[in-house]
Amino acid sequence: MKKIKNFTIVNERYLKVIFCLFFSCLLFVLSLFIFNLSNWLHRCFGNLTIEQILFFISTPLEGINPNTSLSFKFDLIYKPIIIFLFLFAFLNVLFYIKNIFKKYINLLNKHVLKIVFCFAILFFIIIYISLNAYKIQATKFYNSQTDIKSGLIAHAGGEIDYKLYTNSLEAIQKSIDWGYKYIELDLQVSEDGKIIAYHDIERYKNMISDENIQGIYLKDFNNKKLYSEYTPVDEEKIKNLLNQNLNLVLVTDKLEDFSKLNRLLKYKERLIVEVFSYEKYNEALKEGFLYPALNIKTKQQVRQILRKNIKIITLDYKLFIKNEIYFRFLHRMGVTIMVFGDPLHINKEIFLNKYKGRAFSLAYVDFYPE
Repeated sequence: MKKIKNFTIVNERYLKVIFCLFFSCLLFVLSLFIFNLSNWLHRCFGNLTIEQILFFISTPLEGINPNTSLSFKFDLIYKPIIIFLFLFAFLNVLFYIKNIFKKYINLLNKHVLKIVFCFAILFFIIIYISLNAYKIQATKFYNSQTDIKSGLIAHAGGEIDYKLYTNSLEAIQKSIDWGYKYIELDLQVSEDGKIIAYHDIERYKNMISDENIQGIYLKDFNNKKLYSEYTPVDEEKIKNLLNQNLNLVLVTDKLEDFSKLNRLLKYKERLIVEVFSYEKYNEALKEGFLYPALNIKTKQQVRQILRKNIKIITLDYKLFIKNEIYFRFLHRMGVTIMVFGDPLHINKEIFLNKYKGRAFSLAYVDFYPE
């Protein structure tokens, strides 16, 4: 009898160990499932209001990414059903196992409680980490200041004598004197392969009063004054400005030829390069540019910003106004948002006071606000 009793005690201890390991594995699997579920819930609904969720429902994913064939409605409707069915099956299996080994459950009370307590702590740690998983590390250009005079970008060099889009040396110097830290220039490539600054050929023809001009060569470009009085800017003048003003940040537009922009790579810490596709965004990073800014044109694109880890975006104020709720969310998540638009609208102090530092970081302006 003693041997049988000892054998029974050994068996019970053995079963305790087996059950502890078994339930530990089950709880681990459950914690992984909860992690994935919370990750998905945060990705779809984290920090969102009802208005934001309704906005997402009306914003399909099709057509944004060629590799993405799913719609947000799939995420919203079918995924929860699949998860519910999986959870239901999992609980049924758990219940079935419990019934099979019901007579041994009482032996495990203390051990199970300890394991559950440990995994509860682990669960809350996982939830906390997952809720911050999609937050982007903000760049140094991220601006949460609501002061409207901070974080303004002098559009096309800024205004000079009420003239816009000149990209001229005088306009840039005036903007610097007025306190602009960010200067945006429209960069193009001359016929002889040099970087020059002008917005578009029609505006340039008007500025130099020459409608017959065809190709633009660097020598001719530098010899012709804009509006008969302003100095055009080429890559050497840009380098001189950056060397003389160590806090100046150059924001480029138009030019996506990185073989040419590489000449400015020396100033990569103070260079924001606007690009117009995901491919160019990734190419800019590969070429060594630290701060490419993706231009967003449609509300469908905005859903890919966090998923593709886009850190800086530019967009028209009309798109911003229509989807302001979502851009507030992106701004909170660390995305640097740069807004441009109609100078009669974007320069109004009411617009800057309402949104700057709350829903976007930087604003392109033509006139420095009084």
